[in-house]
Amino acid sequence: MSLGDNFDPALLRAFMSSEVEDYDYVRSKEQILKGEVPVGFIVSPTSTKVCNFAVFDYADEYVYEGQLLTIRHGGVKVIGLVTGLNAATRGATTDVLNYFSSIYGEIPQLEQNLKYGELRIYGKPVGPGVASIAHPPKPCSPVYVASKEDYRLLFKDPSREDEYFEIGRIRETDYSVEVDASAILRLGVGIFARIGMGKSVTAASFLVGLSSLSKKINVLVWDHTGEYATGNLGELCSRFEVLQSSDLPVVPTDSGDLVKLLMLDVLPSQARKAVEVAADLFMMDFLAGEVGLDSSVFMNYVNDWLKEFYSKDQSSRTWSVAIEKRIKMLGSCFFNGSSIDDYSKVWKLAANRILVIDASQDPLEARQAKLGTIADLILKKRLPIHLVIDEAKNYIPETGGAYSQVIVGKPFLCLGKITSLSEEGRKFGANLTIVNQRISRISKAVFSNLCTLFCGCLTAASDMSAIEGYTDFPEIKGILPRLGVGEFLVAGMATPIREPVCVSIDKGDIRLGYGRKTVFELHEEFAEGVARLEPS
Repeated sequence: MSLGDNFDPALLRAFMSSEVEDYDYVRSKEQILKGEVPVGFIVSPTSTKVCNFAVFDYADEYVYEGQLLTIRHGGVKVIGLVTGLNAATRGATTDVLNYFSSIYGEIPQLEQNLKYGELRIYGKPVGPGVASIAHPPKPCSPVYVASKEDYRLLFKDPSREDEYFEIGRIRETDYSVEVDASAILRLGVGIFARIGMGKSVTAASFLVGLSSLSKKINVLVWDHTGEYATGNLGELCSRFEVLQSSDLPVVPTDSGDLVKLLMLDVLPSQARKAVEVAADLFMMDFLAGEVGLDSSVFMNYVNDWLKEFYSKDQSSRTWSVAIEKRIKMLGSCFFNGSSIDDYSKVWKLAANRILVIDASQDPLEARQAKLGTIADLILKKRLPIHLVIDEAKNYIPETGGAYSQVIVGKPFLCLGKITSLSEEGRKFGANLTIVNQRISRISKAVFSNLCTLFCGCLTAASDMSAIEGYTDFPEIKGILPRLGVGEFLVAGMATPIREPVCVSIDKGDIRLGYGRKTVFELHEEFAEGVARLEPS
């Protein structure tokens, strides 16, 4: 038996009463999850954006925060997200009793453990996405679990069938959720969750899904710890390559970075200005291929401008000696004859592939410099490449507030370049996927350009406030801390619904590594090393 729009008030009263055992058919889990029988009903008051509902006892275990439910009234189906569930207080139960008594007369006593919840209304499913409603659902309207057909209608545009890939399932169902690959590639994506909650697996499932598309895609993964390079993604992705970051030279692409790397920004104003002009001209000629990364060539530029700035005294020679000494001490890592063309191998390997650059063997500052070069060249050459950055706090840290004291390395080598790519890359088909534990630890400028968020379990107030501001969804604070491993609240342009929905990420056969070695191999190596040092 299926309950439709013409919901019998007498039956509603029976559902709410101790006589519910007379309706054994409603206890079927299959019927509940298929959306064939109601799990509750709308109570008063209600609006077009938020409404309250009560949950029937028999459906108590099948309704949870972050779930999509549908309301049926007057021949219209409306869909929304459960944002809060609470056990009824005696006062709340009395309010509901009084309300229904005013409509139907005396009704049986409600159970005191009846749950009440809040539903954030998204609108009418229109395929794909939703349309807003002009009138609120009526009180007493039955509430159902969203069906598989509802999800299909919401999440997929039939005219672009080959531009979607499956990312997971609606939590506690077998309903698949597919995301729009074009929105993933062209618009920014953020994946955030506490340690161990499935961030990297979610990013890896992106890579598997993108590689399954029939279309050509260009993806570059900056693998900070080596877990993508040393896992089994090569077996799961049809087009997969690994490159060691140690095979790439440190090649500055910005004159300001060159000055900071050499610590010449601490010179007195006149000498610093001479060096800045020299570095700017040198970098222009280097990028044009007219000069190489040679310290003596760079010093020729510096000496010319020192003479120009100190034409009236003999200080230019003094400063020249000091600067040349500094270059010999700090410039060996990049004044090595390398060329910007050394990065051409990156573009060749990324063409129509998933290219993972394993950066785990490089020092942090070298990683920052090389990623900065890649981001800068993608932008300058207008290359349609999607850049995935794991452990993003090392590359795009928030430089203001309390976290400015915990910045490591030299993120100035890449922060500005990655920020510019996040702002302008969509114009030519490039953008970013950012993976990190904490939202508040990454640059607000980059975060503001992310068009889709995958948010797992988060508990820090600053992180949840950032999500709340992004989604304009204050109820999200009650959902995020309760998400389990592999469960993510998804919101943004990659799904037609745009509003948050709870998804269990499909891990499948994905196995990620631990930077070339398993965790047991790392522990064994340490233990044996200590044992060798102990006297016999």
